[in-house]
Amino acid sequence: PPPCSLPSPFLLVLVPSAPSHLAQRQAIRETWAGGSEAATELHWRRGLPTRTLFVLGFPEGGSKLQASLLAEAQHHQDLL
Repeated sequence: PPPCSLPSPFLLVLVPSAPSHLAQRQAIRETWAGGSEAATELHWRRGLPTRTLFVLGFPEGGSKLQASLLAEAQHHQDLL
């Protein structure tokens, strides 16, 4: 879902990330932010939605990095 969508999350985790650190963001998505036991416990068993968002700085990699970030944002909908 988009970052500011309903329902409001019970737990919001903001992760600072450099714009060029795609691999690190993907690792977080695939582990504790996505399907970890703790996230599953809160979300599915207790009905408490959780949301992880990545807070990025200004990209200094030219138009190629900006295009990559735009595609990532559209796909995952978790970049601020």
